[in-house]
This record gives sequence, structure tokens and C-alpha cells, in this order.
Amino acid sequence: MQNILIMLSGLPGTGKSTAAEKLAQLLDFSLVSLLKIRQEFGYKKYDHRRNSTDLEEMYQRTFAALVKRKNVIVDSVFILRETREIFFELALEMNAQVLILECDCPVKTAKKRMRGRPKNKGLIQEARNPEVYDRLRDRKENIIAEELPLFVSHIRAQAGRAGRDFHARCRSNWRTPRP
Repeated sequence: MQNILIMLSGLPGTGKSTAAEKLAQLLDFSLVSLLKIRQEFGYKKYDHRRNSTDLEEMYQRTFAALVKRKNVIVDSVFILRETREIFFELALEMNAQVLILECDCPVKTAKKRMRGRPKNKGLIQEARNPEVYDRLRDRKENIIAEELPLFVSHIRAQAGRAGRDFHARCRSNWRTPRP
């Protein structure tokens, strides 16, 4: 049986981490979270110069789980096509089926959630500044279903619905892997 790699994608405040945690618990999947990795590394604040190191660690943890034949959820923004493709290649190499669960919500809602997040108490936390949303939105490369490899499925979910609708929508959108 093929392993499953679920990639949670979306801008800050759209419900990615909430959906990732609920789905991991519900489905008994391993969870790889970019924020948790940064916290484990002891980061106090975000520094773009560490992105490649953080991405490599996220990749290695995902790889390790797939090697152990575990299903995995990866929680990150995945706004760049290049980053998504790195994980697609890993899934192909490991013969895993991929689902990109793209979380979305109204801009006003996402920014309100961001402003309501707790303040940093020593370690890096989720972004609180709504300007981060704008910067990432401006850099975001949209996921185009027709350009995805055959072993990758894509679902765009409104925040708050991801966990409840996951099973029904996933089954209806799951593609048959390549021969």
C-alpha cells in the first residue's frame, strides 16, 4: 500500500496549523511542522537566511517518516512552486501519494487571526504582523491543478472546513498513481 503525504499550504492565518494538527490526530499521521522545527532549533525570531536549513530539516523529517512507511502531514506555507516540487520529487522517490490541502479564508479573517495570536515568549511564534500576510501573498505562486504531477491531488479548503470535509473531498479528488 502506498504511503500518503499531505502538504498543508496557504498564507498565514488561514488555518493550516489547526487543520494539520487535527488531521494528524484524526488520521494517526506523523506531523512535520516548519514552526515546530524552528522552535526546536531555539529561534527567537524569523530570519530568512535560515530558510534553506529549515527546509532541509523539514525534508529530512518527512523522508525519515516515509522510510518508516508512515503517512505524513507537512505544515508549511508552500507558496513557492520550487519548494512544492522538492516534496513532489521526494514522494515520487518514496512511491507516496500526495495531497496538497490548500487552506484559504478571507483576507480580513486571516489578518484578524494573526493580530490575535499570542506574543512571542522567548521562542519564535506564528506571524502576528498582518504585513507578513501581504508580503507572502505578493510572492505566492498559485497551485495550478493542470500542472501537477499525476500522483498529486489538490484540494482548496476554506478555513474551519478542512478537518470536517477532508475524507469526503479527498476521496472524490484522489488520483490514481502513475503506472
